Amino acid sequence: MSFGKLIPQLAASFALSCVGLSFSQDSTGADNKVLPLPAQLAELTGKYQAAMTKAEEPIRKLQDSYRNRVQSLADEAQKNGNLKNLLLFKKEIENLGSHGPGQTSEHPDLAKVQATYHDHAARLTRNMAPVRLKIETVYVNALKKQIADFTKAGDLDSGLVVQKALEVAEARAATWAEESAKLGIAGPKIGFDWEALIEAWQPEKFETTSAVGGSTTLRSRDRDVADEPALLIGFEIWLRPFRDSDETVRGVVPLFRTQSGKTFDGLPRAAGAEKGKRRRVVAKHGYVVGGLKATSENAIRSMTVIFHKLSDKGTDPEDFYESDTYGEWEGGNTAVVTTDGKVPVGVDGHYGLGLDQLALIVTEL
Repeated sequence: MSFGKLIPQLAASFALSCVGLSFSQDSTGADNKVLPLPAQLAELTGKYQAAMTKAEEPIRKLQDSYRNRVQSLADEAQKNGNLKNLLLFKKEIENLGSHGPGQTSEHPDLAKVQATYHDHAARLTRNMAPVRLKIETVYVNALKKQIADFTKAGDLDSGLVVQKALEVAEARAATWAEESAKLGIAGPKIGFDWEALIEAWQPEKFETTSAVGGSTTLRSRDRDVADEPALLIGFEIWLRPFRDSDETVRGVVPLFRTQSGKTFDGLPRAAGAEKGKRRRVVAKHGYVVGGLKATSENAIRSMTVIFHKLSDKGTDPEDFYESDTYGEWEGGNTAVVTTDGKVPVGVDGHYGLGLDQLALIVTEL
């Protein structure tokens, strides 16, 4: 696909921003009543459109310059009484909205203007595409958060309106990404910022959350952070009979993953529990350990791992899921600890023959 054909597509796809907003205004609920546009969505979409207008200003200026130059050629042809050239230039102007500037005109003056346009358009498009995709990605993520907030508040009508706006935005982002890929244009860095983690990798400065377990006051033992930048993605949980329970948590091994995708085990956190059952609990793609929920009586007896979705600089606590609960125990106290959106990079907490307590080591980017 040529840049000449891409440019009007970019302009048209920007117009979909307004379509997304008006579509939300005309949304209907399950009972076919018209749903009002939430003020939060109107404000967010206004900011999105302002950002996109600013990002696309250079290409609009180029298009206006091209139109004016071709119009000058048309005016000159009319002045000279050259009907053939006048019709040629008028046709070029009419085609701008649907086809964009041509590329192979037989008229030397028009061909020169076309070549100049496409040279500039190629550079501007390559610079603009990642910015547009980044703006769209920020907009999509903000819409997802609005949906979650409205759902929690019980405002399902507003949630439905934002959901429809999200569907339009996601389709638009996918189209733009496809257009950019066809032209060999790299998209923005979407996803977790590994470079920031590598730059910030100073384990001695990492924070430790409160602990879950027999005591929530942290007693450090074998603080476990990888030698190289890596994320905490799960645990191998050791289970054995204890007292009246046929299966309790007796130890864990933290699991890590690096930027290259390499996974490895951390240090075992228990002594003498290796002969029990083992269950590996690993985050699905795009998620990491975001928290722990444990039932304890002197030590951890059962636990659930909470996984948060990775964002560019941390995790999104609003986008989470939980593992099964491992271990069986009647009584005790249940406690929860989370990373609060920070990046999980290790574990700490005291252990002996069993897993007395467990805390998460985190960092901010």
